[in-house]
Amino acid sequence: MSRRCWDFLIDRANPSRGRRVDHFGGPPAIDEGDILVALKLMALSANSATYVTLGEQLGYWGFFPADDGWGRFPAWGIGEVIATRHCGFAAGDRIFGMLPPSTHVVMRPAAVQPTHFLDGAVHRRTLHPAYNHYTRLNDDASPGTLPDEWLALLRPLFLASFLLHEHLAENGWFGAEQFLLTSASSKTALGLAQLHKAHGGGPELLGVTSTRNLDFVRGTGMFAQVLDYRDLATAELKTVSVVDFAGDSELKRKLELASANGLRRWTSVGATHDATLPAGTDLDAFVDRLFFAPDHLRSRMASEGADEFERRLSSTLSRFHEEAHHWLNLREWRGPDQFEDLYARVIRGDLPPHEGQIFYP
Repeated sequence: MSRRCWDFLIDRANPSRGRRVDHFGGPPAIDEGDILVALKLMALSANSATYVTLGEQLGYWGFFPADDGWGRFPAWGIGEVIATRHCGFAAGDRIFGMLPPSTHVVMRPAAVQPTHFLDGAVHRRTLHPAYNHYTRLNDDASPGTLPDEWLALLRPLFLASFLLHEHLAENGWFGAEQFLLTSASSKTALGLAQLHKAHGGGPELLGVTSTRNLDFVRGTGMFAQVLDYRDLATAELKTVSVVDFAGDSELKRKLELASANGLRRWTSVGATHDATLPAGTDLDAFVDRLFFAPDHLRSRMASEGADEFERRLSSTLSRFHEEAHHWLNLREWRGPDQFEDLYARVIRGDLPPHEGQIFYP
């Protein structure tokens, strides 16, 4: 209990500004029914920038409240129970789910099952269940066989890929001859591309990325064509549907001009380019077009059952994990000083696509 304790807070009005708050009195105390969870590791990616960018619109700042004007963004990670006043938990129990950039977090388990639970804290009761669900990493009840680092990094991103693929395939790719992914170097885009390739058929798959990432994306072998953002103005596209991971309104204008027969469908998934988004971006309109994976997850689980959905997801995730080893390496960051450096890179969009960022406090 004597370990260094801290929180990392983000200025909600200026997400590029963050500060560490040290707690020299040790971890917070817990009440009856609570557990105290120590962060063991968390994965950060371009998706983390989306949680910051859309923090106000989609309520992400409410996951882990902070002082007025400041916020703690959620990230997927592994935690360990180090103190408990709940009869269903013991010290040493491990959990997987959304955790804050803090060394410790107090949770109040509710709807406790051998494999999972919800956080019943007052400020979390209105959250979408997908964001308030925690998996218990027991020896006999873990999701799949991925190591902790790969579980935290890939499962949340690939879940979005999986749900997107099923949604698009069931809708016949919206009648497009070509299917284009922006931010094609992102792990969610590559997961979607891997699923498209594995299933075969469907429209021709195109990727769009920055000049510096062209060789990487082409090297994955996932796309029929890989385009540079700079070449979109002169690209000759057919009838195209787009999945946009960038959140860039200017990019949409360029694609509309490049498509000979117009865009059949524009599906926004994230905002990876810049945590502030380009000037003139209509955030309310952006949210209206957003593919909100938790709603699709809830629908899937209701229609086919949680066990069957988890079986299908785990099977395809294992194959993606095997594929990812060919082009993805893990990079470790340790301690609060390195976390500040890592967050600055996340918010600038300065993460090499061949790296997965894993933070240990």
